Amino acid sequence: MLDDQAQRVPLGRLGQPTEIADAVVFLASPQARFITGIELFIDGGETQVWPKSRLPPARPRTRQSALRTGRPPDPRTGRFAE
Repeated sequence: MLDDQAQRVPLGRLGQPTEIADAVVFLASPQARFITGIELFIDGGETQVWPKSRLPPARPRTRQSALRTGRPPDPRTGRFAE
């Protein structure tokens, strides 16, 4: 099963826990102090080759969006307005 997953990754292997940890350590470090928000994919390029139908659904807007717009989330969906 893991071999099948590794074949889908453009780098040809699964990531190591230390590779994830390195990104977390960087984002928590002083060197990342000017970064205010990103989506960081640590997946060996897999999301760049996925067909659109297999991409994960878009995440709902955050509470920060509500603070900027002043509008509460939609009570039916819990999502914030664009």
